[in-house]
Amino acid sequence: MPAGGDSQLNSTTSVMAKNTKNQSISSTTVMDTRLANNYLEGLVDTGAARSLVNQQWLKRRGIKGPKFRDVKETLCGVTGEPLAIAGEVDLDVNLGGTSQTRTFVVVCHMALDVIVGMDLLTVLHCTINLDRQLLQTPRGNVRFLPTITSAQDSTSHASIEDDQSKDINNLTQSVDAPPQTIKQLTNLINNYTDVFAWDGTKLGRTDVVRHAINTGQAQLIKLHARKIPPCHEALVRNMIQETLDNNVIQPSNSPWAAPVVLVKKKDGGLRLCVDYRKLNQVTK
Repeated sequence: MPAGGDSQLNSTTSVMAKNTKNQSISSTTVMDTRLANNYLEGLVDTGAARSLVNQQWLKRRGIKGPKFRDVKETLCGVTGEPLAIAGEVDLDVNLGGTSQTRTFVVVCHMALDVIVGMDLLTVLHCTINLDRQLLQTPRGNVRFLPTITSAQDSTSHASIEDDQSKDINNLTQSVDAPPQTIKQLTNLINNYTDVFAWDGTKLGRTDVVRHAINTGQAQLIKLHARKIPPCHEALVRNMIQETLDNNVIQPSNSPWAAPVVLVKKKDGGLRLCVDYRKLNQVTK
């Protein structure tokens, strides 16, 4: 859910608007949507300033990166962390018989294939009728789809900030199968979530084998830290804290030092790495 309260975007746009009491003022629901001549389930979010489309969904339909344009503003989640954005693309969209070619922001990973924001709802002159569970357009109506999750929690409903939902989504996106089969696979994984270590907190470890890095008589290597883009600073801090909490790393006063770097994963996400190339050169 990208978002802001109005359609005028600053350089940084929050995922969800908040009122003065820190309560969500967005409304979300799921409905059938036609995008690029494909029918799919989409989330309608009145708290979203921009409409989003899943990059993996586009790839499965042959719409790839070279057609994407750069996005000048930064879209952030409710925690303040920026979304991983691949660019923006113009797509044909049809809601209730009303069709237009509109711009969608391409997000590298999210639980839904498309999120319809206020930018699209406004230009298509759509009205949400909660009493009748309809999205009303000048040329027809679209009925909302029944959902299991509570509409009061639009953040968990969209699942953008839900790490477990993102992991399940990443697992199923690479499957070349009919939508019904993918849905069954998702349900199967959901039924056995306890056997997966979703967030790293249940990672196992052993002391049966210990590893030592032999640098011989090499001079110590102490490299300066690399500058992290401002839009990724919060993400890096959270990644470091998470690995500390999970005992993957520990504080050190070693005279040896190597810079932290962000590496883009195949799914468009970011991985926290350390540049040990200089160290590897002197390792025996």
